[in-house]
Amino acid sequence: MKKFELTSPAFEGSVIYSFDDATDRLVSVDMSSVPFSEEMWKCIWSNLPATSKALGKVTGRTGVITELVEAITFDMFWKRYDDKARSSKLKTQRAWDKMPERERVKAYNYVPKYFQSIPPGVCKKYATTYLSDQLWNN
Repeated sequence: MKKFELTSPAFEGSVIYSFDDATDRLVSVDMSSVPFSEEMWKCIWSNLPATSKALGKVTGRTGVITELVEAITFDMFWKRYDDKARSSKLKTQRAWDKMPERERVKAYNYVPKYFQSIPPGVCKKYATTYLSDQLWNN
């Protein structure tokens, strides 16, 4: 899930937009930290972006969009990759620990796309191989 925060001097607090990793479609909007007027609320809802690429259109002249990057843990990756029966958790964790944070984020986010690209009847790679081959960079 990709998350972006909209802040502006025009209002207090922030608006958090969440987008699906696979489709880049808007999933949710959190405006709970903002004491909006009804006019501001209508403005936000009438300008909802369909994708993260369309976020720039909702910022106006003074709004700032910041991507919120969640720290991706090994356990999050291990759960998402879900190859516990075939892959070695210890070897995979060693490979994971050697990776820089930005590569971990890319590897984690690419897992659903990788699974979609596997032809029928072909097994996915071992989790360690997925990491060492850096499939998200191909």
